[in-house]
Amino acid sequence: MLTAVFVTVDGSITTTRRGELDIWRGDTHRPSVVSVYGGWTLGAPATSAGHRAVAALAAGLVAVATSACRQVDAVAPITWPARATHLPLVSNLTDHCPDVFEAGADYFPQKAVIRHAGAFTVTYHGHYKVVEIAPHIGEGETTRFVLVQCGTPVPHDVADAHVVTVPIARAVLAKTELAEALDALQVVDRLVGVASILPIATKSILERHRQGLVQEVGSGTHSSIELAMGVAPDVVFTFYSAFADANMHPKLLDVGIAGVPVADHFEATPLGRAEWVKLLAHFFNAEGTANTMFDAVEARYTALRARAAGVAHRPAVMLGWPNTRIEWALNGGRNFAARLVADAGGRYVWDSDSRRSLDLAPFERVFDLGGTTDVWLGRSLGTASRERLLSWSPQLARFGPVARGAIWTDDKGRLPSGATPIGVEAFGRPDLLLADMIAILHPALMPGHELRYHERVQ
Repeated sequence: MLTAVFVTVDGSITTTRRGELDIWRGDTHRPSVVSVYGGWTLGAPATSAGHRAVAALAAGLVAVATSACRQVDAVAPITWPARATHLPLVSNLTDHCPDVFEAGADYFPQKAVIRHAGAFTVTYHGHYKVVEIAPHIGEGETTRFVLVQCGTPVPHDVADAHVVTVPIARAVLAKTELAEALDALQVVDRLVGVASILPIATKSILERHRQGLVQEVGSGTHSSIELAMGVAPDVVFTFYSAFADANMHPKLLDVGIAGVPVADHFEATPLGRAEWVKLLAHFFNAEGTANTMFDAVEARYTALRARAAGVAHRPAVMLGWPNTRIEWALNGGRNFAARLVADAGGRYVWDSDSRRSLDLAPFERVFDLGGTTDVWLGRSLGTASRERLLSWSPQLARFGPVARGAIWTDDKGRLPSGATPIGVEAFGRPDLLLADMIAILHPALMPGHELRYHERVQ
């Protein structure tokens, strides 16, 4: 077992025995949490690409050391019973299999229709469904899954698709933004693993972890393959990266685990992102629940968007945070977050052509834009105190919205672990996020609204 990791970056990286990894952004001593639960802590100013690479290497070493030392106790497997099934079905089978297969029957009467999401599709074929995930970014790959109703035969020609029997009984969540969605789908009892418990604020998952029913199988957005195998999942829902080498799903698929890449963060609209709840639902045969959830969110989002559509003035908005002394991290100009600003009656000042959830912009360019920016909606600033924010990053005193006191952070409700409500809930609830944004940009349109995710930096 590795007992210490020492890396020198300008003599400023240190190690301490804690439950997370802190890489200090820039020269500001502003903590950014990269979870390596049960591992060592690393503090360093990542002042250049080279420094960040060294820090990332150290993080990888720590993660490997932690994985090698951690024991995972597998949760007892679930075997769905076979029951007499009366055809035609009126609802999907979510907790049992048909005792007899009838060719030509429709085993999925509750179907999901995809109206907004652009990076995945689904088609139904009687006793199986085909899901294709094709993010319009990165390597342009397409990952296909054939989801076969348990108790029915696997189709003969599945080509390069990965076959999964549904409903699945055991899932691992390596993308914590999905936590609240699983709870809303009422399938948390199928969850046997998460990458890290630290970013999760969902009470039902925290309770299952306390009972030993949900194991930690990795760090951050990525899971350890060995630890994931230890809990014998049917599926691992994992983060999709635009950088192919950073993706876990090909490695999981290579060892026979259905690694499902979730690329919601590259969608062009907030409703497109939220519709990925239907992708999750397909694996649990929970399309009926997902349709009801999404229809309500869509209706409220549409009504709120209409409320802000006719505003006479659209405040200029900056998103993101200072990533280093030379770079600012923010959503691309064609990402769903940019559309969210527009739907809230604002104008996003970073007008790039990128759909990425993370653009890295030159600090000087952002400061130039800051001169005409009305509002800064910061991401995970870690404080609601302007004084503390400036102690981390003194140069922000010259940033327009900071000088004018027009700063909000989305840290409201942060738990001691660092988990935030927005981190686990906003994936499927863009209506709640839109309500906050309208209340900030146009308070007269949202009288009496209590901010759910945001608070003003005073």
